Amino acid sequence: MIAIDAMGGDFAPEAVLEGSLRYVKATCTPVCLFGPQDELRRVLDQLDSGWEQYPISIMNAPQIISMGQEPVQAVRLMPDSSLVRAVASVRDGDCRVALSAGNSGAMMAAALFLIGRNKGVERPALVGLLPGASGATVCLDLGANADCKANNLYQFAHLGVQYAQDFLDRDRDDITVGLLSNGEEPGKGSLVTKEAFALLQKSFLNFVGNVEPQHVLAGKVDVVVSDGFAGNVLLKTFEATVWLCGKKKEHSFGKSGGALLLGVKKPVVIVHGNASVSDIEKAIRFAQKISLVNVESYTIEPMVPNR
Repeated sequence: MIAIDAMGGDFAPEAVLEGSLRYVKATCTPVCLFGPQDELRRVLDQLDSGWEQYPISIMNAPQIISMGQEPVQAVRLMPDSSLVRAVASVRDGDCRVALSAGNSGAMMAAALFLIGRNKGVERPALVGLLPGASGATVCLDLGANADCKANNLYQFAHLGVQYAQDFLDRDRDDITVGLLSNGEEPGKGSLVTKEAFALLQKSFLNFVGNVEPQHVLAGKVDVVVSDGFAGNVLLKTFEATVWLCGKKKEHSFGKSGGALLLGVKKPVVIVHGNASVSDIEKAIRFAQKISLVNVESYTIEPMVPNR
């Protein structure tokens, strides 16, 4: 069962509930909606008076974490919020995956407090597939960690390679890794980027050096690593470019609708706050796919240089 924070997002609960209804009608896969019970029932009745014939459960969660609240404090002080209760249901084994378009910082905090990190992982990262000219590219971090240390970027690269093995169906030795920077030359980038460059050069990974945003769209590498600030800007720039080219804007972390919080023991999917009905439906489909993956297998071994 998929746990959905029905109150998360700019257009909640209407967009979340309509997206959930579309998904359930198409797949008959059960979902559990978390939020104020009476409000959820009222909106569902408006959307489809026969919604109770579908495998939809409602769990009352009277508190709502807003986008502007401080994440850690909100999670600690609001245990009956729709977001926290959705994550708790995954921790307890009642649901297989949690999904929210709400406060992403709170979603990460809840995942860390209630589920915990995988072996060796210092910080989880948001990972997604961005489409390019020659296929999809695994990109991380897409927004979970605005400030990072060099070792965090080193770990993101290892996590990204493992993700690419599963979702790009590539052999580990063939997966190329690039470090997002403001130039291809080794000396480009911030101090953290330069330090991460040195670490990745010494790793066993197939590291090809710095890459710029255009190289991501061209599909120059299989995995692109950055801090969450730069990664989120890259993602939103990509979306704006799609919109400017006259195509339908997809707030989708690529084509999946959401991004996996990679590095925690059970699957947690984060969706754009301004996700549309179709974005929510796609994200739930992605969450169902992710629920079948052993996300606890994404671990980090102690750093061992190749020279």
